[in-house]
Amino acid sequence: MVSLTLGLAGQGVRLELAPTLAPVLLQQDPLAHFAVDAPLAYTVRLSLAGGTHPAPAPGAEQVVYGADGVDFELAQVTGRLDRRRRLLVAEIRQVEQAAYGLRRLLMYLGQLIALEAGGILLRSAGIVLDGRGFACFGPSGAGKTTLMHLALAAHLPVLGDEAVLLIPQGGDWFVHSFPYWEPGVCQRRTQAKPLAAPLAGLLRLVQASAHALHPLSPGSLLLRLLDTENVPLTTAADSQRWLDICAGLTQQIPGYDLEFRPDQGVWQTLHELNGRY
Repeated sequence: MVSLTLGLAGQGVRLELAPTLAPVLLQQDPLAHFAVDAPLAYTVRLSLAGGTHPAPAPGAEQVVYGADGVDFELAQVTGRLDRRRRLLVAEIRQVEQAAYGLRRLLMYLGQLIALEAGGILLRSAGIVLDGRGFACFGPSGAGKTTLMHLALAAHLPVLGDEAVLLIPQGGDWFVHSFPYWEPGVCQRRTQAKPLAAPLAGLLRLVQASAHALHPLSPGSLLLRLLDTENVPLTTAADSQRWLDICAGLTQQIPGYDLEFRPDQGVWQTLHELNGRY
């Protein structure tokens, strides 16, 4: 097995990769750049399924939640996350699916690690502007990928294209980068290690004909977060904890509807927002 460690909000996830998978996954930019020395939180043991291992039919994927873990039967990967042993053992169905399968597994681990730290994994893009971080969320088609391409063109640090970790630290909230991006999207990176920044705002993206910010009340912001597609949790207690954390987050961090068109003028709007604090 080939072993390396990824950083998730200061915690380590050790990957133990079968020799057949290691050459493919080690070519992925996030894996190459996110090897860190961090306290170990979980181990992921990943191998290639032997023989014929048919994938579930479209719409028939299964994720079975229990008090001690999660059983996966996904299109790309099958396996089990054992929370007590802090071990995820999985098989990738095909080498070509390794990158996407690993990314899906890391989403589940990231959610658990965030909860253990009193935070959440948010299905969101993330950027850093003037040293302050923004989590930019919304449904499919809201413009997360568009905004990431604009950020990369402006040479802004990007924390993720579809997931970030929001973690409280010392009474403040920070947004942390996620170590694996959507395959084929925003592959060009602007940093060579995990990044974090003070969380300045939660932005619900709305593609429009002009740039504008509309402040949200904590209640409206919470409803928008609840309406965002997020990673399901293992237990009802975890789900309640996620909800409680979101409720506290919206009381501390300002939220906005960000209307934007796909041009660099959006950054001036956010510069002006930063100038208010």
